[in-house]
Amino acid sequence: MHSIMPLKYTGHRFMRFIALFCSLFLILSASTADARPKPWYWSWYPAHWHDQDFKPHIEDSKFAHSTQWQNGLYNNEDWHPENWIKTKGSIRAVMDGFYKNDIIREQDVDDNVPLLVVGDGFMNLSGQEKRRVADFIDYAYQVTNSAPAGMYSIYYHRTDTIFGRGRPIGSYTAAGLQLQ
Repeated sequence: MHSIMPLKYTGHRFMRFIALFCSLFLILSASTADARPKPWYWSWYPAHWHDQDFKPHIEDSKFAHSTQWQNGLYNNEDWHPENWIKTKGSIRAVMDGFYKNDIIREQDVDDNVPLLVVGDGFMNLSGQEKRRVADFIDYAYQVTNSAPAGMYSIYYHRTDTIFGRGRPIGSYTAAGLQLQ
């Protein structure tokens, strides 16, 4: 009769080899992870974001959270609301894009204070892009210069309740965007 013991021993040995190989592979693959741009086969063609001002999901950790959206913080960047108008052709076209991409849901006035209801598209923007959207709204409607309060409130549509809009998530004044 043949003994089954050597076969079991070989099986354990093979499983140990597989486990060691997988562990080694994981360690080597984890140690080679970096933040450098990936080759073309990892993403879109290499020049896709070249010379574009859009920086998706970037938050600047060097500045305090409460000051990231103030006007003038990014002085070295050459962005103005007119840039978007030149790209799209008109203020109306830019605003239509905001609505289409669920950045803005609604505009209204409540007790002589203009308010802006934003959607999920706005919430997924980086802090810098949120500030730019708020700057554009002020540029288009001159809220800080013409509204009685000199500001507008920002609401997130998911905080709406049966009885009202819920609480504001922020405001925009001449000092810039403040989000809670």
